[in-house]
Amino acid sequence: MNGYSENLSQTLSEVYEHSWIVLLGSPSRLGIVEALIGEGIEIELLILPESRRTNFEEIFSLLQETVHDCRFVSKDSFSNLSSDLSGCAILSVGYPYLLEAETIKRHPICLNVHPTLLPKYRGPTTGAFVIKNNEKFAGSTVHIIEDDPDTGPIVCQSKVELTRFDTVKSMQEKVYALEPQLIVDAFRKLRTGLIPEPQDDKMASIYARKRIPEDSEIDANQSLSLLYDEIRSCDPDTYPAFFYVEGEKVCIRLWRPDRGEDEPDSML
Repeated sequence: MNGYSENLSQTLSEVYEHSWIVLLGSPSRLGIVEALIGEGIEIELLILPESRRTNFEEIFSLLQETVHDCRFVSKDSFSNLSSDLSGCAILSVGYPYLLEAETIKRHPICLNVHPTLLPKYRGPTTGAFVIKNNEKFAGSTVHIIEDDPDTGPIVCQSKVELTRFDTVKSMQEKVYALEPQLIVDAFRKLRTGLIPEPQDDKMASIYARKRIPEDSEIDANQSLSLLYDEIRSCDPDTYPAFFYVEGEKVCIRLWRPDRGEDEPDSML
């Protein structure tokens, strides 16, 4: 998308007039759905990934009561389903599958909420690299969906400061807490006629491969400072940092025995 036609600008300004399909990839980001409902946005359909059904089991009945229609959808069946609702706009929030080019063209508006400060850290599981690279800030971006992932013009962003004690887990909690207000800000700005800002590809960093547990193996030959950031970047519950001693895998957890009484231990 190299420029905006008058028709497209008009379409974006009508965000409150459209019914929406929301693609939600994680219960941790349910606050975005609640914020949209509070803003008076009509959610025609809430789609959850079939591959993550177990993640939503505890709240599925609540979701069914919250929105007009809520269902689990497989990767292969989404395109056909969306074609029946081509008049709806689409919002993707951590959804694990990319939208096909035909789907993007079919719907009047397609937005994505990406949990980094684009154009840096494009890709599906980039949070670990934000910590590993010892960034001072993290954040989230609402942008227009284009054919190439995470490259579309930016509607708005919000950021939060990181400390040397943050882990990928605590960073996600901070970023997800920003997103409900961020999506409201995005809709309100579009309604006023805001033209999204194209991303500067020269500033982009791309991590296209999904992170796997093997990525958490640490190199004991690195400096302690680098190892510390490497360990912080590994989620201790899903892919803890590890190394091998005499052929046996040893995992690592960090904690802070001298933290303040009112300060959560983000290292766990």
